[in-house]
Amino acid sequence: MMMTSLRSPSTRRLLAAAAVVLAAATATGTAIPAADAKRLPGGKVNKKLVDGTTVKARLYDEAVRYHRGNVANIQTSREVWVSGKVVATIGGGKAQGATVYGGYVVGCQLNIAGMSSGQSGGVDSRYGMPAGITNTGTTLHLGPGQAGWVPIIQTTSGDYTNYRDYNVNRFTFRGTRGGVAYSQEGFRLNGCGGYASARARFTIEVETETVRAQVVVWGKPFSLG
Repeated sequence: MMMTSLRSPSTRRLLAAAAVVLAAATATGTAIPAADAKRLPGGKVNKKLVDGTTVKARLYDEAVRYHRGNVANIQTSREVWVSGKVVATIGGGKAQGATVYGGYVVGCQLNIAGMSSGQSGGVDSRYGMPAGITNTGTTLHLGPGQAGWVPIIQTTSGDYTNYRDYNVNRFTFRGTRGGVAYSQEGFRLNGCGGYASARARFTIEVETETVRAQVVVWGKPFSLG
């Protein structure tokens, strides 16, 4: 599996407890920088696990900004930048913390709107992408009927493993509330001559003494132009 990278100097990631980042972000909101930008409706999910633990996840302040004109004068190339915030709240006293994976499913002439908003499916723990998708990275090459995955969360392992500071595509928080804010994360699609679209997908993984579960919050599909 090959991962490619397309990050602009303005790209920034904020990963912290919701009390620090997301509370402030809620007050200020996400600015839409230009006329080629579009607000997206985000999404939310509430789920009660078999042991009584409750998981609430919300994607909000989601937006997409489009590259004006063709990318590098190539008709089949499109480029966008996405922003948003994800917050998860864990209740019931059975779990203290969770892990957040996330990114965007990208499809070429594919009905990604047909994916169930309640569907959890499997998750590749290395990248957080839905099971079965093999194309991943910030520059995707897709043909008709193909789908790819753009990971949004990227941080380092710190000192918690034998391999210090290697890249991981997930964020783990402690406590009952945490989340991720991302801003101007760019990705590019090449080779798709027809309609192309993308859709946010964030997975909240919760583990207690008796259950391990994944709760998925989907955003609404949007055109890549």
